[in-house]
Amino acid sequence: MSLHRFDNMTFFPRREDSGSAYTGQGAGAGFNVNVAWETGKVADEEVRGNNEMTDLGCCEYKYACEHLLFKIAREFSPDLILISCGFDGAIHDELGWSRLSPLMYYWMTSELCKICPKVVVV
Repeated sequence: MSLHRFDNMTFFPRREDSGSAYTGQGAGAGFNVNVAWETGKVADEEVRGNNEMTDLGCCEYKYACEHLLFKIAREFSPDLILISCGFDGAIHDELGWSRLSPLMYYWMTSELCKICPKVVVV
């Protein structure tokens, strides 16, 4: 599962398999879920000062978690959850220019701990 900016494949990693239509392949087909946000903006990784603030923030992430991702995670009932936490979604990050607060990162992590007590954050 992943929540990330996609923006018509202009945001890192700029790969088709990070789009919302990608659900895995081979033995993993049907087991991948991407919440790939379209903000209407394009990220300039070279000159971060060219980037603009998006409307993507806590409300959107909370909605996606509560209504989609956490339901899937509960049904899957994992033995371990690994979190690769990207902070380019954090408020004031000059690449992602999203509006995630530290409290939202805390909330997502604490909710995942309720689903599975074995959580590793990297």
